[in-house]
Amino acid sequence: MAKKDQHYYIHRIATALFSFITLVHAGRLMYKAPITIGAWNIPLWFSVVGALIAGSLAILFYKTR
Repeated sequence: MAKKDQHYYIHRIATALFSFITLVHAGRLMYKAPITIGAWNIPLWFSVVGALIAGSLAILFYKTR
């Protein structure tokens, strides 16, 4: 497999992964699902930041294929 083909598949996998993460964060925001780790309740704005970062990376990987 040529190196160019290998990068194409890696970018496709990364795009799918970051898109999935974005959808998970968006789902948490839509349903206002609480997440608790130990005694710490994770605020919803963490999902806003996570969705923005993951969505940006998904778009970046999609465009650089």
